[in-house]
Amino acid sequence: MKLKILFGIGSLLFFGFLLTGCISIDNVKENSLVINEIEFINIFPRTGTWRLTGTDTRNTYWEANIVIENVQNTGNINGYFDWYRTQTLTYRGREYFDGQFNNNTKKIFFKGTRLVNSTYLILGEYEAYLTEDGENFFNGSWGGGGGVPSNDWQAAWVDK
Repeated sequence: MKLKILFGIGSLLFFGFLLTGCISIDNVKENSLVINEIEFINIFPRTGTWRLTGTDTRNTYWEANIVIENVQNTGNINGYFDWYRTQTLTYRGREYFDGQFNNNTKKIFFKGTRLVNSTYLILGEYEAYLTEDGENFFNGSWGGGGGVPSNDWQAAWVDK
């Protein structure tokens, strides 16, 4: 007996992986089956707005909206941070970035490329990990450019 199952993108969860396309199953016997073909979807960071919160090594609290404008299947990412902080001094501005996502490790890397309407900001380098559901960054860190490095940051996708 031969069984063929068709489904759309993200419509089937199989052993923790999202699948797309078609599964062909041959030789269906009682209590056993052979799966011939499965196509897996790579989980990439979503485009849209992410809400970042974090602290630096001086215990200063930071907030930003990360807007990911483009994610390519090669892992290249670009977008910008809209930073704002109002403790003692007001730090704010837009920091554009280019980045890379490694689908095997789920690690992202962003490098600031330019600042617009910036008050007390410098270009930074950022890294974090994407959760398996693709909706959160965790274990984030920033540094570079002579600024105050982070303790930790995280972000949640808000364009739901």
